[in-house]
Amino acid sequence: MSPSTVTELPKTVKAIRYHGNKDIRYEDVPVVTELKEGEIRLRPAWCGICGTDVHEYSHGPFVSYSKESPHPLTGHYRPLIFGHEFSGTITEVHPSVTSHKVGDKVAVEALITDDTCEQCKLKRRNACDQTAFLGLSTSPGGLCEDIVIPAFICHLLPKHVGLDAGALVEPLSVAWHGVTQSGIQPGDSAIVFGAGPIGLAIILCLKARGITKILASEPSLARHRQAEKIGAMHCFNPITDDVVKGAKELCDGLGPHFAFDASGIQATLSTGLKAIRKYGTFYNIAVWVTQPTIDINELLYNGKTLKADLSFRPEDYHGVIQALSENKITKQEVENFITARIEMEHLEEKGIKELMNNKDRHVKILVRVDKSQPLVAEALL
Repeated sequence: MSPSTVTELPKTVKAIRYHGNKDIRYEDVPVVTELKEGEIRLRPAWCGICGTDVHEYSHGPFVSYSKESPHPLTGHYRPLIFGHEFSGTITEVHPSVTSHKVGDKVAVEALITDDTCEQCKLKRRNACDQTAFLGLSTSPGGLCEDIVIPAFICHLLPKHVGLDAGALVEPLSVAWHGVTQSGIQPGDSAIVFGAGPIGLAIILCLKARGITKILASEPSLARHRQAEKIGAMHCFNPITDDVVKGAKELCDGLGPHFAFDASGIQATLSTGLKAIRKYGTFYNIAVWVTQPTIDINELLYNGKTLKADLSFRPEDYHGVIQALSENKITKQEVENFITARIEMEHLEEKGIKELMNNKDRHVKILVRVDKSQPLVAEALL
């Protein structure tokens, strides 16, 4: 055991483990007693439920690995500790770690990469050839009372940023990455297609980056209210509204400079490409389950650009944490983003199934892992 251990370790702790399709269990798991070089021990505090978690539970396994074919980088396979949007408090550090100390609050960047492939060498860890994702394709995830992980994926939170806000850094970093890579600048206008959690996160990140004219398109009326509360100046209903015409009218008669697609369906791609002005940019942030059809002449004749990228990089975490620290993403906006808080043992019924049956009512459900954290909003910022 490392000499920096602050308390006596239990033999087991509680965790949520994913065993396979519709099979997650709240069970005891053994505690890792020895830290290796570069590692820290973390007591996870809060963990968000992602749409990928719901999809893996309900229709998977897709991204997790089997014992017969383990993850090529980590060797891990099901069952694995679930949860990849999480924050926590450091309880132990290996003597080799000088960047962190016991008691630090951190948001965890859940990517494990080989650091040898071309993309890693170019500091594009999100495109690593052998990416492993804590809580999805490898263990451990954040739904465990005690875990050991590399220190370098733990991003320090300012003292006044709560651990529940820290659990939102991961989904906000996905959006922050898309906004950064798109090239949008203050003074530009944007339309966001899809007002689910990532679409709403894009709106928050656009606002934090100084974008003031933000439109949205979303068929759910419940999510209309969420988009407008988060910061959209107008939200279209694509079922009844002419989105292309309306977007052009609200943006100088020309259309928005940028479109962000967080829904990943043919209708939003076709509409978004038509809605943006000439030499505008359409940025896809959605994972598609079908192959889209692209009107290449819409791009060719009008100088439009179609871009996409996946996930996040360390600098996106830094950007989101700085925005939280500087109140560019405010306490009220964080509160609006969190629509429920539940106990870890209730994950399946009050978390995953709630999102399956009533997703329009929610933006982000947070799971309390550390029982010392209040279930009310007083710990936010």
